[in-house]
Amino acid sequence: MPVACGLDVEAVTEALGAHRHHDPDHLESTGFVLDDNPRIQTMVCSSNAVGRLTPADTLGFVDHHRG
Repeated sequence: MPVACGLDVEAVTEALGAHRHHDPDHLESTGFVLDDNPRIQTMVCSSNAVGRLTPADTLGFVDHHRG
């Protein structure tokens, strides 16, 4: 399922530090956990089908930091 179709891949890659695949040109999966400000507290970038930020990982991270 295409998400964020039409974005400038190079600009988003530079701004977020996301992984970029060049052939065809697209962003790889990038997940963020934001705080209330909203600032990035953790980020997970994937360069292939492994390494996604799962719901369980996210809840564990939030529980640990709000603990």
